[in-house]
Amino acid sequence: MHVVGMRVALIGPEGAGKSTVFYLLTGVKPDHYVKDVRPGVMKVQDDRLDRLTQLIKPNKVVHAMIEFYDIPEERWHMAQDADIVAITIPYFRDRGPREYYDDVRTTMVVRDLEIIERTLTRLYKEHKHRDEQLVHVLEKLKGWLETCTYVGDKLSEDERRWVSGYSLLSIKPSVVLANMREMDEFDKSIWEDTGEVVVPTRAKLEAEIMEMEEGERDEFLPLLKEGPTAGRVVAAVYQVTDTITFYTIAHKRIQAWPIRRGVTAIEAAGLIHSDIARGFIKAEVTSYDEFVQVGDWDGLRKAGKVKLEGKKYQIEDGDIIEFKFHV
Repeated sequence: MHVVGMRVALIGPEGAGKSTVFYLLTGVKPDHYVKDVRPGVMKVQDDRLDRLTQLIKPNKVVHAMIEFYDIPEERWHMAQDADIVAITIPYFRDRGPREYYDDVRTTMVVRDLEIIERTLTRLYKEHKHRDEQLVHVLEKLKGWLETCTYVGDKLSEDERRWVSGYSLLSIKPSVVLANMREMDEFDKSIWEDTGEVVVPTRAKLEAEIMEMEEGERDEFLPLLKEGPTAGRVVAAVYQVTDTITFYTIAHKRIQAWPIRRGVTAIEAAGLIHSDIARGFIKAEVTSYDEFVQVGDWDGLRKAGKVKLEGKKYQIEDGDIIEFKFHV
């Protein structure tokens, strides 16, 4: 997955406040009568994109977008098509947050083990030579899941590709949303052995503040000790997926493009349009800092601040790129 369109599944135990978090991220209000999966889209706020917009005054600005899915507890299997799992854990229920988290992880593991065991049984019967590598990866994964509940980054990218068609939840990148009350203190030490990136949120309080008039809202925002949730969730999602952003500026249009670190110029060109990749000649590249300092492509070229890169160039965070191609 090179990224661009990222899908995040919000799951968690009943009563964890997951739908309230979903509202903070997407603006879609909770509906307790709806028991099906609810989709929503977040426009990613981007300070660099805002600064470029002020500088260039384009006709069109295109932000990165993240799709979120609010998934009821009885439909967690619907998270199988997501790129990332966000686990909402309550701090205000009758059990400790780690107990809830361990239950969620165990449920995911049991489901995945059932899929793996069924698949291995079939492959053993078929004796397909071409599936030897798949069998090896599934057996390795089965061994890990039988002894722990968090696979994390134990699988290589190549191994992940082998099992990508099986929609295993335990191997998806994940973040934990620790949903607290106003008076709760966040103790990160209880999460250190999980390997998770944990985002504390006070979803109920924040939702109440967001419903206030703008002037009144500013008075209560300091009660959110960690700050608004949305930006911190984006940062966590980008962190666990190793996502960076590059920008294109052309024809009075600026666009932010989220991609996995390590994506090459030709791969990035293909994400924009297959014709650009097919007719790729070169990529003119400068950094965000250089562009803001100089202000336009002509000035950057005259100052020698534009690099000419080929197909194998690895995109860096904050790159501003103009692709040259023939049709």
